[in-house]
Amino acid sequence: MRSIVPLEHLKELNDLSHSSDYGYISDSEYAEKVGELMGVPGAEVEGIIRAQCIRNEEMLNLVKSLRGECKTALLSNIGRGRIDKLFTVDELKGLFDTVVLSSEVGMVKPHVDIYQLTAERLGLDPSECIMIDDISVNVDGAVETGMKGLICADTKQCSEDLLNMLRSQNA
Repeated sequence: MRSIVPLEHLKELNDLSHSSDYGYISDSEYAEKVGELMGVPGAEVEGIIRAQCIRNEEMLNLVKSLRGECKTALLSNIGRGRIDKLFTVDELKGLFDTVVLSSEVGMVKPHVDIYQLTAERLGLDPSECIMIDDISVNVDGAVETGMKGLICADTKQCSEDLLNMLRSQNA
């Protein structure tokens, strides 16, 4: 990208990000407005977003291995329509018992309401859930709700930690 957001626009950028996560603006509106702040075309911003939206196949394989043994959910702060670029409807149904997207429910992580909603949709008490996220404040929000939390900085380590948590829960 040719330019960075000037410091005086960081609050605006943060507000745009929240507006997208909550579903108040579309992906294309988000890209256009961020582009205006950065002095680049919205299409360039859309390209960057597409490049950053990648599937973690190793994590998806872990989810597949847990199906049938555990209920699984996808909980994401994500703008409207972005999940469709990562998964088909059938893939989502095959991988997760429920999918909770911030832009569809009007709540975002780390607010406790979105974790409670996810547990409800799974038919579980929050204390029966383990939240995995790569952002510690999101894990903190889940723990505040009564869930167990796991920060995932490395998929292999996360997988090992999760399997150990599940074994100790079932022991």
